[in-house]
Formats: sequence, C-alpha cells, structure tokens
Amino acid sequence: MDRLAAKLRWILLVTLIFLALTISASHHSHEDLSHLERFKRSAFDMPSVYNFSVPAVYYTKCNFDHGTCGWNQLKDVDFFDWKRHNGSTSTAGTGPNYDHTLKNDSGYYMYIDAIQNAYGQFADMISPPLLSPVTGTKIQVLFYYYAYGKGVEELSVYVIYPRYEITKYLLKSIPLTSKQNWVLVTATFIPKYTAYQVLVRGIVGVDSASEVAIDDISVTPIETSCYTGNGEMYRGNISVSASGYTCRFWYNTNYSFYVPPQSKNYCRNPTGAHDKPWCAISINSFVRESCKVSKCVRPTIAKSSYPLGSPVPKIFVTNLRSDRSYGHFVMYHNGQWGSICSRGFNISLGKLMCKSAGFDDLLYRTGSLIGYYGLVLVDASEIQCNSSSTSLDDCVVQKWGSNCSYRGDTVAMITCDNRTAVKPPKYRYNLSLTGGRNLTSGIVRVNINNNLNGIICLTSWNLNAADVACRQMGYLNAYSSRASFSINSARVPVIQSINCTGYESSIDQCQLTIVNSTSSSSFLCPLSETASVSCNPGLESYTSYNNRPTDCTFQYSFCDWKVNGTPSWTWYGGDSRHYYFPQISSTMTDSSYIQLVRPQEWTKPINAILTSPPLQQDSNSYNFQISYKYYLTDTIFNKMKMQYKYTDSIYTYSISDFDITGKALNSWQRATSRTYTPASNRKYQIIITVQSTHEGPTTSDAAIAINDLNVNGAKYNPSNSYATDIIIRISIGCGVAITLLLIYVAVAFMIKQRRARARRLQVQQNNLLSSGRTQLLNNNTTNDPMNCRDSQPPPSYPSVATNRQLETGDPNTTSSPASGEASANDNEKGTNSSQSKITDTSNTNCNIQYSNLNTPYRNPNENLPPPPAYRQ
Repeated sequence: MDRLAAKLRWILLVTLIFLALTISASHHSHEDLSHLERFKRSAFDMPSVYNFSVPAVYYTKCNFDHGTCGWNQLKDVDFFDWKRHNGSTSTAGTGPNYDHTLKNDSGYYMYIDAIQNAYGQFADMISPPLLSPVTGTKIQVLFYYYAYGKGVEELSVYVIYPRYEITKYLLKSIPLTSKQNWVLVTATFIPKYTAYQVLVRGIVGVDSASEVAIDDISVTPIETSCYTGNGEMYRGNISVSASGYTCRFWYNTNYSFYVPPQSKNYCRNPTGAHDKPWCAISINSFVRESCKVSKCVRPTIAKSSYPLGSPVPKIFVTNLRSDRSYGHFVMYHNGQWGSICSRGFNISLGKLMCKSAGFDDLLYRTGSLIGYYGLVLVDASEIQCNSSSTSLDDCVVQKWGSNCSYRGDTVAMITCDNRTAVKPPKYRYNLSLTGGRNLTSGIVRVNINNNLNGIICLTSWNLNAADVACRQMGYLNAYSSRASFSINSARVPVIQSINCTGYESSIDQCQLTIVNSTSSSSFLCPLSETASVSCNPGLESYTSYNNRPTDCTFQYSFCDWKVNGTPSWTWYGGDSRHYYFPQISSTMTDSSYIQLVRPQEWTKPINAILTSPPLQQDSNSYNFQISYKYYLTDTIFNKMKMQYKYTDSIYTYSISDFDITGKALNSWQRATSRTYTPASNRKYQIIITVQSTHEGPTTSDAAIAINDLNVNGAKYNPSNSYATDIIIRISIGCGVAITLLLIYVAVAFMIKQRRARARRLQVQQNNLLSSGRTQLLNNNTTNDPMNCRDSQPPPSYPSVATNRQLETGDPNTTSSPASGEASANDNEKGTNSSQSKITDTSNTNCNIQYSNLNTPYRNPNENLPPPPAYRQ
C-alpha cells in the first residue's frame, strides 16, 4: 500500500512539472507574439523621421521665414542636411544674396552647403505627411530655386509613400545652370496611395562654389469635385452662387490680382480669407456670396503591416557621382535610420550586403570613423544569417544597439564588384519566321529556353507586338502584324497572349501569358488566330545620300550603326501607326529619328550605346568632329559620352563627355563634340553613350531622340558597304560555279575516254572471234587464207560422213573397228587424191601450201564408245 502511494506521488509530481513547463512555454510564446503585434501597431505611433504620428494635411506652403513648416531632414540616409539661412551664404561667389519671398536679407530660405561636402554627396528633405482629398486627384509641387556658382549640379523631386513602401518615385530632375535669379519649378502627379510625402534632394557639384537654395515651396491638390479646408485650393468649374446667381468674371473685381485669367468667373477663395469658395454676384456694386460646392470627405488612410513595407528596411547609401559600388548600409528601427558597426563583420555578411545592393559579389571591406555617418544602430555581429540566405532580408537582428565607440570602431563600408553578371531571365525567347512568302514574313515561331517550341496565339497581337518581335529578330520594325503563310503544320501555342507598348527591344520585356505545358499539346490555335508578321529589314545599302554612317538622318535605317543596352534605341520612320512620342514628332521636319524610352516602372540606371561601323580618316578633311540633334522629354537623362576606339584595340579614347542641359527639354538642340584626330592608317569606330543614373520608378515614361548624325572627317570603310558585299558574294558564287563546271568537264572527258577505249577493245575482240585464230596474222591480204576462193576443204579436213552412216541414215551410227580402219584408210586415200586435185594454176592468189599447216583435224568421235544397237 505504501509502495502504491509513493508511485502515485511520483506520477503526480512529474505531471505537475510537465504542466508547469507547458504553461511557461505557452506564456513565453504569447508574450513574444504580443510583443511583435505591439511593435507592428506602435511603429506608426512612435516618433519617426517620417512623422507618422503627425496628422496628415491636405497641402503645405512654406516660405521658411518662420521655420520649416513641418519639412524635416531625412537624417542618416544622406550625407548632410539642408540649412535654413537668410542673406548671403558664407562662401563668396555662390548662393543667393536674398530670399524669394521678401527679396531682402531678412527673408529665409533653405540651401545646401557645398564647401563642407564632397562632389556627388546629397541632402534629403521631406515634407510633412500629406493626404490626397479624393482618389485620383492631381497634386502640384511648386518652388523656386537659386543656383549660382561654379559646377552647380542637380535638384531632384520625388514622391514617397513611407507608410507602404521604401521606393522613391522621381517627379522631376533639374540639371542646374548658374543663374543670378530665382527660377520657378513645377511638377504634377497623381498619388499612388492616399497618404504620401514629397522629398527634395540637392546634389553637390564639382566645385565648392556650387551651393543651391530653394524657397516658397508648396504641395497642393488641384481640387475639382470638392474642396478641403477653406477652399483655397478649389479649381472646379462651378460658376453659380448658392442662391443661383451667375458669378461675375474676376477681372471685374478687386481680386483680379490674385486670380489668374483662366479662372474666368469660377468659384474661388483667393488668399484664403473666407471659409469656403465664393464669387461676386452684384453688377453695380461688389457683393460676395458663397458657392454651392461640397466639402471633401476626409479619406481613410489604408493600414499597412510595417513602415516602409518591411520589418527591417535597409538602404545602400552611396555617392551619386563617383563609384556607385562603394558605400554603407543603413537600417530603420524605432523611427530612425542608423548605420552598422564593423564589429563582428565577416565576408559572408559582406557578400549578402552586395547582393542586396544589386551587385554580384564583395570585393573588400573598409571602414569610416564613427560619427561621420551619424547614428549607429547595430553591430555586424548581431546580424545573423544562415547558409541559405540570398540577401539581408533573410537575416535576423538578434539585438539592437551598438557597443561601437569613437576609439577604433568604424562604420562597415563595403566595395562591391560592379561588374554585375547579367542574370538570365526566367524565360528566354528565341524567335524565327516560317511558312512565309519570303524570308522576312511568316508565322512567328517561339523557342522557350531551348526546350519548348510553338507559336503565338493572336490574343492581343497587334502592330506594337509585331514591331517588338521583328526588332528582336534584327529588323527595324514591322510592315504589318498579319502576313500570308502557307504552312499547315502543328500550331501548338506556347504564348497565349502578348501585350507590348511598342518601344521594347524584345518580347521578354512585354506582358506575356505562357501556355501551361500540360495543356498546350491538346490545344491548337486556329489558322485565323495564329500570330504572323511581315518585317521591315530597312535599306541595307549604306552608300546612298542620308543613309551613310557618316551622314545619317535615320530616314531608312540605322545607317549600319549598331545599338546596345537595355532599354535600347528603336527606330521611328514617321509612320504614326507605330509607337512614338507626339511632342517629338510634332517638331520634326522629316519625322524620322531614333528614340530611347525609359519606362516609368524602370528602376535601374541606363547606358544606351550607339556604335558606328569601321571608319577611316578622310585625307581630304582636317576637321574631325561629331554632331547630332537630340530631343528630351524629361531631364532624367543626364549625361552623354562620345568616344572612339580602333578596331584592332580594346582601348577607348574620349572625345567629349558632357551633361545634357535643360535647353533640349521639349526642343531639338545640336550637340557638337570637341575635335579629335584619329590615326590615318587605322580603322576606328565611334561610340555614343546616353546615360540615366537615376534609380527607381518615375511617374511617367521619358524619352530622348537623336537625328541628323554627322561624323565629319571620316569616310565609310568600303569593305563594309552593302554593294561591295554583294560584289564579293557574286564573285564567290561565280568562282564556285566555274570550279564546278571545270570539274564536270573533266569528269565527262574521262568518262568519254573510258567509253572510247572500251569500244576499241570490243572491236578488237570481235575481230579475233571472227578470224577464229588465237593470234593476229600478217596483215597482207594475199597470204590470208580467208580470201581464197577455193571451195575445197583444207588438206586434213575429214569426210562429211562415213559409209556406214550413209547407209543407215543415223548420224550416231558408227562402224566397227574394222570398218573404221577401212574408213580411215579410205580417208587418207581421199585426202591424198584431194590434195593432188587442188593444185590449180588458174588461181594465182591462193599460193598457200596447206601441207605446211601442222595442225591436222581430229575427229571428235574417234574415241567415243559405239552407240547402242537399235532394234529392228
């Protein structure tokens, strides 16, 4: 009994311990989850550089005379801060002397100090949280800038959505030129989300005297259907007061100075002096009355899980004008950005950093003193990654906070391998034409990843898609998106639908729907729904006027210039059925040009390259220059390079390297290079590169166009001309044909000789058989026994038949040996008697002595046994 009680006590004790451990584990688990939920909920409520806890407003206007109006420095993701200042700056020969608002030295403005910062470094400033009143409302950004000095660089304006994502969307990029006055800048956009902010970035130029200032900045909605606040931003078309009176035109009122002429008699609230939009209704005297305009309902801000769209947002901070592969990572935590201390840094972490920054590998790690890059949030040793991690997003921060000190510790700076390997796309499409009436038309056949073969169904197939398909196959564009074809083989589709804009270089840049591999074999595109195309190869003769590489208007082709890069150059020949920018074509006289389009969703820098065919120095010219016209629809393209290289060398030599100025914005401008002198005895190529260093999407597509390209002082290498190529091909063809003809003649002659020899041998054999002799006799006809007319047989020729055979009439009957002997004797007698008789003196031509022929005839029946006796 005691033993049983002891066992029960042990069982109860073990059960209680297990239960306690289970409760404790459950408590810790719920505690961790609740901590995570608290973090997600409180991340938008705690103080932040993005001011998440500050109520969003519909608009902001600031002249900086009484502060920054909620505009905030975006610390630790840039290199320095904007400064609020009045009067002249401390650096002579740069910056403004007064503000834009008051136009005296008592007014304030914001500026970037170039003397204390390096070329290519930048400062970011963001607006207070803003709210779009209605989805789809257009927002206008307006400010003035002052850029006076040496080497002023650039201003950029972005829209950001920090509640939802980390991406910056470029609104406007302003390449600066030195001017001693304030310049107006405007930009409009439609927000992607209801809650947004505007970011202004200033970049330091090449000289310390490159300071840039801004003033009187405003971000306002263009309200058309309702109004917010007191209606100061209302821009609708209502022109009737609340009582039904028609509003007077504003130029007949005292407020004409505040209301632009295009407002006509629409309801407005100029200067914001009243509580809602109004207008003047009296004719004889000024009477004001409010308008019947509804007020906007404040929209609800959509919730998100994490600020900037990630539990631990990260940014690779690097100089914008030097080596983009050198920099450091910053991380966002508890409302602020901070750097990573190099303590505990390892090569594996560095490789993941470089991959997260878009590079292929880590070259080496360096360091920078603590304090130079602001706050340090975490030690590198606290960032834990596993062997399967492919980027920093797969790593976990074990402990926030850093033990870095100012003595010896550094910020983890990395230099990545900028020779980034081009990663192959998930699908690689090879195109070809089949079944057409010629080599440039037919059904478009697709091979995917060298594995799946088939065709494209006609869904969404149009001229834009046909242009891209032809371009990928090496043609200029498409004549038509439909072509005649005669093939009636299997039409298994591999692409069910395709949607292209028309400027893409290949179909993998279009929106494609791949047919499921398990169902494609059971489905065929009807003949009427099979994608076909007729492609335009362009004029391939590069010696005619305006189609030479040294004098090209791009009217017929690329003039043998080769294109490279993604996105790349495309050809537009003036046919409005194809993709083009209307503002470019409207200014053209001959309407043909090449264009480079940067889609608004593109997020990487661009290097678009034009390479000439091999050229030679023209001995009759002494002016070696390159010139062309170019057109910009946006300032996002910021640099052009002109170089040349010899065809027998890998080195390039600079001709001109210059920034694209704003003068070409929405107008054609001519770019002319410096003079250069290539070697007279070497062939060389011209390389023209257009760059866009911007990273991240934009709010609209941007394009640059080039036309009227001239290379002075060069002549086209004739060995590469189309006509010479044709002559070479014809010569090779004729040579091959002549060789084949000679071989044929030689073989025919040999066959003829062999046949003639065979005929001669046959004649000789026939002659031998007809003579009955084994050797040829003397060719003298007088000694030829065949010419003798004697009818008598040769001397030894036997009798035709024996006497016995004559008696019996049976040729098989033979005589007895006695009679045979008698016959033989008789034969001899007859022979002798016959021999004596053939001596005929009358036949003079037959003087042959037959007795000299020692080959007597032998009777073949001599030794045969006698035949059987016949019965009577």
